[in-house]
Amino acid sequence: MHDVLVEMKDGKKYCGPMYYWRPKEGWFSIMDSDSPEKIFLRDVKTAVNKGLRVRANEVIDQDLPGRAKEEGWDGT
Repeated sequence: MHDVLVEMKDGKKYCGPMYYWRPKEGWFSIMDSDSPEKIFLRDVKTAVNKGLRVRANEVIDQDLPGRAKEEGWDGT
């Protein structure tokens, strides 16, 4: 698993592997004992899935709010 680095609009930061991904519902969760059960995308300043392997020879840092919009999140 790869860590997701999250910075909230209120300045709090969290880091951990992705646990749930619910973009159409506007939230996700990570395995971090300090993070809320649900991290709402509307409250996120930045969220990046670091070092995600997408092809045999390609590793990217994936922007989660951008991915959520591609998968149907309306931004609310």
